[in-house]
Amino acid sequence: MEFKNSATYSAPFEKVISANFSQEFLSSLDIPDVAAPTVTDFSEDDSTLNAVVAWEYTGQLDPMARALLKNKPLTWVQTTKIDKTNKTGTVDTVYMEGSIPGSCEATVTYTDNGDGTTTRELDGKIFVKIPVVGSQVEKRLVEGIEYRLEEEAKRLNTYLENN
Repeated sequence: MEFKNSATYSAPFEKVISANFSQEFLSSLDIPDVAAPTVTDFSEDDSTLNAVVAWEYTGQLDPMARALLKNKPLTWVQTTKIDKTNKTGTVDTVYMEGSIPGSCEATVTYTDNGDGTTTRELDGKIFVKIPVVGSQVEKRLVEGIEYRLEEEAKRLNTYLENN
């Protein structure tokens, strides 16, 4: 299942990506039903940014989801690689340390808008390899991804305006 997300931030590209992956911003991130994420690996130089961020869903799960997860929390690790020269990158996500079979991959493109703002375009695909219910799981995960990305963008804009 495909998903897309677009967000415009009130800052230039370098400031956007620097803030987005800072532990200060991420630890203050208050999204309903999602614990504040943790940066587990980070490196940056003049041309690239690489970040690994761990997340956990803390909201209520329906009975089917609880059964599929064997009553464990829904967690995921997101690995982002950004080519700062081309302002493009990839986002790869692994759910439940790989125990949910499938893949979630996206490309990300940043555009300087010429007015001090930056637009991020994210295009992704999620595929869950669970017979019978895979497409239902994909749909629910995409709904969660889209919601989290919207909420994260709002909070990043607020953070950028105040820092």
